Amino acid sequence: MEKMSIVIIGAGIGGLTAGIILKGLGYRVRIYESAPEIRPVGAGIAIANNAMQVYESIGLAGKITHAGHRISRMVISDHTFREISGVDLTSFEKRYGVSNIAIHRAALQELLAAEVTEELVLARKLAGVTRGRGKGWELFFEDGDRVYADLLIGADGIHSVVRSACFESAPVLDAGQRCWRGVCDNPFGNRYLNQAMEAWGAGKRFGFVSIDTQKVYWYAVINAGIPHAPETNLETLYSEFHPDTAQLIRMTPPETLHYSSIQQLKPIPKWQKQQVCLLGDAAHAMTPNLGQGACQAIEDAYALGKLLAGGLNPADAFSRYEKVRRRRVNAIVERSRIMGKISHLENRTAINLRNFMMRLSPPGLFRMQMSELFDIDYL
Repeated sequence: MEKMSIVIIGAGIGGLTAGIILKGLGYRVRIYESAPEIRPVGAGIAIANNAMQVYESIGLAGKITHAGHRISRMVISDHTFREISGVDLTSFEKRYGVSNIAIHRAALQELLAAEVTEELVLARKLAGVTRGRGKGWELFFEDGDRVYADLLIGADGIHSVVRSACFESAPVLDAGQRCWRGVCDNPFGNRYLNQAMEAWGAGKRFGFVSIDTQKVYWYAVINAGIPHAPETNLETLYSEFHPDTAQLIRMTPPETLHYSSIQQLKPIPKWQKQQVCLLGDAAHAMTPNLGQGACQAIEDAYALGKLLAGGLNPADAFSRYEKVRRRRVNAIVERSRIMGKISHLENRTAINLRNFMMRLSPPGLFRMQMSELFDIDYL
């Protein structure tokens, strides 16, 4: 029997990963993207061990590892780069056979898109969705084209058209933080090799990691209440931080910086119904404080694939998908929100107490938290 047709709206990391997995299961897949080209927002991204296990299962972990840079240690420091907390990730590399990988978003999306070249349709912006004849969906695009699909997956981000058309309205919330992202040449040599650094100051933080042998991705996040503008002089704003911070900012052409507000989606009551489901930010957009936004979209795609491969009919698979994923995602969304609050304290007494308590925390506590994030055996 011929497999059903599946339309995926959105060619971000989650949508492309879902397309690859579902294509591998024999479904007739089409991925529609509104942009005329794969043009990623932001600069770099960390693909954590849980997501890399998914890519290992579909034969892509090696390519991603080769295109990116391994992260074997994560460090949180104060603004002077004095360590507050850190974790060695090599035990997880041995346990799962994959590493955390930092990579340029463009490199990752190009790699994924190459796996679904024939299934990917660019410059096609969704205008609306209605129930089609029978059990499927009819999609209307702004260029006048109409497409029918047996199954529909909305992977079109925090401002999802699929979610707006098929589910209750979902408020997009301002997380109260603003972020700059940039990529520059690596000025440090091997000083921070295979290490992700994040420094916490008063109401602001700065993180960086190598994304290949030549380039460093960095981000600067501040509380929205700290006076600034998108074109703010970041060297001045971060003048109290370690000098390496200023060096990365200075080496990055200002016109290449990406500035944005950090947003999240208020939890929605349903991710799926009938023959449609939401994936990634369309279902559960979270703050980036744990670096799990894209990773959870990748887990979504993996969960859907496993359930459909297990023989469930699509309606039951979609329903089970939400039950399997919601509890874990909700917990990670909340942890990310709390981490954002803890890392952005402004009161000096509170900051000193936080740093003191984190330094006293046993190393095993951080490893336990990482273990919970990396374990995908529940799927």
